[in-house]
Amino acid sequence: MARVVEDVPALDDRIVIEFPAELPPIPERKPRRWWWSWAAPAGVAVVAAAPMLLMLISVMAGGGPRTESADDALITMATRDAIHGHQLLGPYSRFGWHHPGPTYFYVLSLPTWIAHGGPTGSWVGATAIGAAAVLGAAIVVRRVGGPRAGWWFAVGAVAVVCGLGPGLLRDPWNPYVVTLPVLFVAMASAAAAAGARGALAWALVVGSLAVQTHVSTAPVVIGLIGAAAVVQFVRWCWRRAHPAPPQVGHVPLDPIPGILPALDLPDLVRPWWTYRPDIAIAVMVLVLEWTPPLWDQFWGSGNLGKLLSFFAASHPTHPWGLSWHLVTAVAGIAMFQHHGAVQDTVADPHPLVTTVAFVLPAIGAIALGIGRKRPFALWCGAFGLLAGLLAVLSVTRIVGQPFRYLIIWMAVLPVLPLVGLASGLEGLWSDWASDAPPTSWLRAPGAVLTAAAVIAVSVLGLVDSANATPAAALTDPRIVAAWNLVAPVVGTGHEPVRIELADGSRWPAAAGVALELERHGHPVRVEQPWTLLFGTRRLATGSEPIALIFASVDTTGWPPPDEATLLGQEGPSVIFVRRQGPACWLGWMPMGGPACPAPAQPAGPLTTR
Repeated sequence: MARVVEDVPALDDRIVIEFPAELPPIPERKPRRWWWSWAAPAGVAVVAAAPMLLMLISVMAGGGPRTESADDALITMATRDAIHGHQLLGPYSRFGWHHPGPTYFYVLSLPTWIAHGGPTGSWVGATAIGAAAVLGAAIVVRRVGGPRAGWWFAVGAVAVVCGLGPGLLRDPWNPYVVTLPVLFVAMASAAAAAGARGALAWALVVGSLAVQTHVSTAPVVIGLIGAAAVVQFVRWCWRRAHPAPPQVGHVPLDPIPGILPALDLPDLVRPWWTYRPDIAIAVMVLVLEWTPPLWDQFWGSGNLGKLLSFFAASHPTHPWGLSWHLVTAVAGIAMFQHHGAVQDTVADPHPLVTTVAFVLPAIGAIALGIGRKRPFALWCGAFGLLAGLLAVLSVTRIVGQPFRYLIIWMAVLPVLPLVGLASGLEGLWSDWASDAPPTSWLRAPGAVLTAAAVIAVSVLGLVDSANATPAAALTDPRIVAAWNLVAPVVGTGHEPVRIELADGSRWPAAAGVALELERHGHPVRVEQPWTLLFGTRRLATGSEPIALIFASVDTTGWPPPDEATLLGQEGPSVIFVRRQGPACWLGWMPMGGPACPAPAQPAGPLTTR
């Protein structure tokens, strides 16, 4: 017997709906635990980034080094310029140009401003960049590849950090800081090729940061992002040519009859940025990233043009065999915890074994991705092979000596095939053991192996992080001593100080002293050849009242005693000072301008961080 529900108003008639007399009860749906949807990915991400997060806490709590020298000091000085919006170029290169853009300096500007322009800010910022890159990549992998793939990504990420050493990846030196952003680009590119929405846009954002900071990452970063873009374009063209019929679940819907009258409904089409704010934000960040270098190209020094001309020129290349050995040595740092391979003199003892251990998981991921219809596994494997080939190719094109620090970021590449294999295998063992009882051990090996690997690398990460030298203990004692020599001479005012290098090899100490001068209110000026390192804003005018001269201990380039006064020696650097005005005399001996009465010594030469 059926019951009839009538009196449902329609356009001109009534609709009669008949329901069966005996309807099955609707099962009660359990409320979704919203906190679990956030807690599970967050747990994976925190485990993956645990060593970097511990390093970040350590640097924030204990502070960074009080003084720096060489490239680290120059990076902090460029970041101080970025705080005021004056930085248009990336870090300098030994070949006379700068890396493509200053995004890295602007990212460091906030923590450096909080640290009052001291070195601690750059160390906090560099560590935060690595931690954020791993956190973001872990969330992407778990969302696209599944929980098991997320945990194995955590294994790979911690293995990379422990292989290189957590202390190395907190260093703000630009060849080191790009390591974990490249890992994010690799995983986001594979996710984008697998169909993840928004992943390609953020791969472009982080990839721009990596390439602008160290151009050696460009072949791999551009290659992976370009391949992902091609895959997405091909997929879009296929869907345009073969539109899928509308369906509910797996049930296709009948087309709407053409005899129905058209309904005058309001336009429900919304701008894309209203329902995809993540892509809108990524586009805005991309515009901000590339505005300074493009401005410099058209209205400044034309650095991008210089860089392109340099790489377009013909340079000697390195043999493919040597390049392959270098890449396998760096890959072995993460795969086999071959820590010594960070040094230039340590080679991979078994490059063929490393290559096989890299290629076989990649091929397995491709096969499982095709066989089990898991696109993320497929593209992780394929992009792993592509990244390996591009890495070897890029090493052949290195100009000059292929120092290990130039390619240290390639240690992240083995994570791609590892994650691809994990994504392809996820659920496979459960399918094989589907006939076994729920409590059978046959259902456990996959979860047990994953848990054991996660626990092992987590313990390794905690131990390595605990054993890392505190960043505050990395204060350069020679810069401390050099500043103690210079501080009584420059005084407590804010007069510009000119730095002259009688011996060019003394530039690391000069950079450290220059940073201390600027932190204590003295603008620094350098001669024309050294503006590549210190910035064109610091070009000397010749009217600076005080000049510091850095020379070597072999007396080469030492100024005469009637022109400058010797302050002292720190390490291999000998420092002289010269002030404008007539020479002063000690009896019959001319001692130069600095022999005149010096300003009072400032209170506490290193009172700020």
